[in-house]
Amino acid sequence: MDEIDIAYDEVAPKHYKDNEDPKFFKSKTTNRGPLKEGWKQELEPIMCSYKLVKISFEVWGLQTRVEDYAQKVCGKIRKQ
Repeated sequence: MDEIDIAYDEVAPKHYKDNEDPKFFKSKTTNRGPLKEGWKQELEPIMCSYKLVKISFEVWGLQTRVEDYAQKVCGKIRKQ
């Protein structure tokens, strides 16, 4: 299981938007937010989701190496 902290995990600069940052965003509709440090221990419910990733690299001579590399990288990400 991988836990993701939507407020305090790092986001690549190209995907970051100030107006969508959960650390600063407050919903006018539901009056929820912003998320403070330790929000996962204080708030309920916590959502659970699953994502299946398939890797297919069909280039003769490189397929096995690239697919093995991608599996290894995904395994390292998952263990952190």
